[in-house]
Amino acid sequence: MRQAWVLALGLGLGCGSSEQGKAAASEPARSDTPSPSASAGPSADASATAPNAKAEPSTSAPSKAERIPEPKLLEPIGELAPTTTMGASDLPPTPLLGAPEVPDVYADGAWSITGLRRDPEPRFAEGDTDREIEVLAYVQEIYAPPPCSDPAVCAPVKQPHLWAVDAPGIHGHKRAMMVVNYAFAIPEWDAAAWKGVEPIVLEVGKQYRFRGKFRQFSDTGFSDPRGLLEFGAVQQTDPATGIPHWVTPPGAPWHPLNLMRVEEERRRLEARVKGK
Repeated sequence: MRQAWVLALGLGLGCGSSEQGKAAASEPARSDTPSPSASAGPSADASATAPNAKAEPSTSAPSKAERIPEPKLLEPIGELAPTTTMGASDLPPTPLLGAPEVPDVYADGAWSITGLRRDPEPRFAEGDTDREIEVLAYVQEIYAPPPCSDPAVCAPVKQPHLWAVDAPGIHGHKRAMMVVNYAFAIPEWDAAAWKGVEPIVLEVGKQYRFRGKFRQFSDTGFSDPRGLLEFGAVQQTDPATGIPHWVTPPGAPWHPLNLMRVEEERRRLEARVKGK
């Protein structure tokens, strides 16, 4: 606690006056009448009337009144009001300027992009532990490789990805979130296995419910410090029944068809080991 202290300078005027009074009292009283000894002999007159006599310099110590006063620390006269410092927890949440007016979390539990980016660290931690969340957003832009006449001199084609926003009509990627791994290339030798499997169908300007992991770095090389969504599935409506259901990208390692293949291969290996 800070305290206000007063420095008092001891001027010593009173002390000096009292000391001088004591010195005057101790000296004998002087009289204007000359004493016999003062006029007795010529030696006394010579010493008193010598024209070339010089006063001897004084070697006595200076009186207390002539000394420089020293500061003295007295008792505190009071306490100042304590200063208060606002901590990070006392500050209001940082507003996202220009963000659309949408809730952080919708009534059905789906996240908005604004809500994810307002406090991303907990969601990053969940995504890094393979925990998926649902995000309700509009498709703003779908990446398409630029036309190239000579692949030898053109820039490498990026993997499929898209940009999603909280509301239609938002331009630019400042308020957009990248969604990656929503499509996979299927080799020709495996195309027959995927024939008839429901594909991912997305259109620019439409709203979708995505499921995936909110992270800063994807397993396929994409990165965004503000966060991106590693695509897991999208909710699409069956045109025949009108019932929404989750659709996984064909060819994805987590597609049920590929998971079934992995399980079958594991069983074959176990049967071989037991047969030996």
